[in-house]
Amino acid sequence: GGGLGLGLGLTALGESLLKRLWPSGRQVVVDEQTIQLRADGRLTSLDRTKLITPTYWYFQLKGYPRAGAERRPPEGHFCLACRLQQDEATIILFTFASPKLAATWTADKRFHELPPAALYGKGPGRRLFTPPTRPKLSAELIRSKDGPYWLAERGRWQDGLELTESDFTQLMGILDFGF
Repeated sequence: GGGLGLGLGLTALGESLLKRLWPSGRQVVVDEQTIQLRADGRLTSLDRTKLITPTYWYFQLKGYPRAGAERRPPEGHFCLACRLQQDEATIILFTFASPKLAATWTADKRFHELPPAALYGKGPGRRLFTPPTRPKLSAELIRSKDGPYWLAERGRWQDGLELTESDFTQLMGILDFGF
């Protein structure tokens, strides 16, 4: 029993250290002229001197079967996300934030709340007996008032880049949130 606990502890510590020492190869670079995402051998660049259309949304990590990186933060934290689009180029950035830090954005009217129950269903049985997967977006959900945000969320699942809370805060300041 003790060996199992020790093994799990060492695995968690090793994973944490590897994340710091072995970079993902994905990088966001912001300067006065551009916002660039370098990922998977591709470069996506947005010209800051031209119109960039932002979409901001959030949801609480609670009440649905979490998948992927959403399983790491404690229940009750928030996912804060931002999609920046210019012509055909899109960059999606997000962070997982504590309720205290998330309160800054959840109070901002530019951020739209997505209800995970609309996608995953309601009730404790759904949460306990549903495997953590990404469901398909129904046509009804896409046509709803939240539809554009659900499409952006699907993009986050596929191509989003996770930032630290401090990097996300810095990005919001650059995007003229005044933080």
